[in-house]
Amino acid sequence: MSVEGQSAIGEASARACSASERSARLAGARGARAASLALFVACSVVGFARPAHAQPRDGDGAYERWDSYVTVELAAGAMASTRDGDWRVGPVAELRTRVLDAAGPFVAFQWDALGEGTLVAGIELRPLWPALFLLDASIGHEWLDLFVQSISVELGAAFLPLGADDPGVAFAWGAAIDLPFVLPSRASAPLQGVGLRLQLRRVRVDERALEAPAASDVWSIGATLRVSFGAGRGRSGGARWR
Repeated sequence: MSVEGQSAIGEASARACSASERSARLAGARGARAASLALFVACSVVGFARPAHAQPRDGDGAYERWDSYVTVELAAGAMASTRDGDWRVGPVAELRTRVLDAAGPFVAFQWDALGEGTLVAGIELRPLWPALFLLDASIGHEWLDLFVQSISVELGAAFLPLGADDPGVAFAWGAAIDLPFVLPSRASAPLQGVGLRLQLRRVRVDERALEAPAASDVWSIGATLRVSFGAGRGRSGGARWR
């Protein structure tokens, strides 16, 4: 073989070795990046997977609701109501009482833009807070616990329209949730808190069964600013019952 041929073979071999080395370096760099990414993901998963009890807790989930037997709540705001697709906005005022903040009667006065009023009276239930407390399943963060545990349902009767010679009676149900503004731990007795109540209500009108003046269901959505007070001396335990 000539010298030129040997030189060409040598150059080809050198290029092949150099390419192999570059590939090895690239593969090593990719492997290092992949390992770093995998480590980051693993650390993230472990961090998010930590149990809730490992985080600092604001209390045991009661948040001073044992400090009074009865919660009295005053609320005022606005509701938009529709019947046959026509929406009307009017004011609403409510008075609610709950035993240990779990269940109790309520009464609500609602007016539409035409001045027609509706009186709704019934029972409000907040089943999540006693259930989660008894199961020791509270989140441990005061705002989040109060937000989740405020989910409520209400059942009752509606009298409409107010002011009529013979107002009708209809079945009413609703659901609501609160956005806490002032937390119980920041409030001074007898104030228990301030929040924004978001609610949905349906008045099921059936003139044949309930002698209502019109067989047209009324849907309402609205928001009220509520202020809660504690009444009656409950089990006092200081910070333990926060």
